[in-house]
Amino acid sequence: MKKENKKPNTALITKVDEIDNLSKACQRESGGGLGAFIKFKKGVYFIGENEVAIGTELIAYPGSWVKCWIKFDNGKVAERRTYRVSAGEEPVDRNELPDLDEALWPRGYNGQPADPWTLQYLMPLERPDGGELLIFVTSSWGGKDSIRELVDTYTKCSKRGQTGQPIVALAVGHMPTKTFGNVKRPLFRIVGWCGEFPLADISSAIPVGSEKPAEKPAEKQTDDMDDEIPF
Repeated sequence: MKKENKKPNTALITKVDEIDNLSKACQRESGGGLGAFIKFKKGVYFIGENEVAIGTELIAYPGSWVKCWIKFDNGKVAERRTYRVSAGEEPVDRNELPDLDEALWPRGYNGQPADPWTLQYLMPLERPDGGELLIFVTSSWGGKDSIRELVDTYTKCSKRGQTGQPIVALAVGHMPTKTFGNVKRPLFRIVGWCGEFPLADISSAIPVGSEKPAEKPAEKQTDDMDDEIPF
């Protein structure tokens, strides 16, 4: 069912297009207010410890997709390096970051050395009934795919002349893996569009399509446990 006439916060559109403002929002505490993190764990969306109902509708801002290398030290954020996709900014390769000596890495959940650097994807979302800004954050394969698919649809609609921001309903998809079978992953179903604001031209800065690599590292083929990291 197509939904229309929901008006996004026009000031918010300007704010989320600014990388510095988005970076600051990402550093705020979860649990409400500007920049509360929304995550996906084992088939459930959460803001802090509070579950967010499947089917909840939010205004998405694909033009403000950000990739972020984030370093953790003793469970706390030590450093962030952010890249705005719409500006053509791409994350550096892992081997261009510090901390390459695995012997100095902290131990992970499985007792093996765990890389202190994690590549995250971040997507701003807005509650249509109050203008509260949320940041969907993910480091898992399934979560990253969900953002790529939304951005891909967004740019294709832009090329067909569609304007505005997509209204998405939170859903759950599945991703086949060789080790664990079908695992749950986030899914953003577009249920409508709102506003008449020009879309950013980000087609040259995003992957073509939403195909998954034929082979993925076994340790990454999980049920989005990789998103359960401290902030």
